[in-house]
Amino acid sequence: MNKKEDDGVRFQIARTSLANERTFLSWIRTSLALMGAGVAIVKLLPHSDSLQARFLGVILVLLGAGTVVIGYLRWVKNEQRIMEDLPLRTPKGPRYLAAGMGLIAMLALLLTLIDRSG
Repeated sequence: MNKKEDDGVRFQIARTSLANERTFLSWIRTSLALMGAGVAIVKLLPHSDSLQARFLGVILVLLGAGTVVIGYLRWVKNEQRIMEDLPLRTPKGPRYLAAGMGLIAMLALLLTLIDRSG
């Protein structure tokens, strides 16, 4: 391998590593948004002292905390695979996040209906 090819490989590795870092930062932004929404539900909304609002807020904060952990672990694993020149695996984290958000949406709908009827 000549110097030009070697530089090209290093550039590809650096570019992939930086893309991996940007993806991790996206996980952090998502986590902050979830935790911020949870805190807002508990502290800022009318009827935020209700058990339902507190429950929903805590669930959102926990989902946010889980999201940052999943994002970090995914970043570490991908970074190792990039440096070892191995193919990246299909992530499971987005599935968990989507399932959690779907459950939260159903729970929020249920709590809204309960709150309006009671």
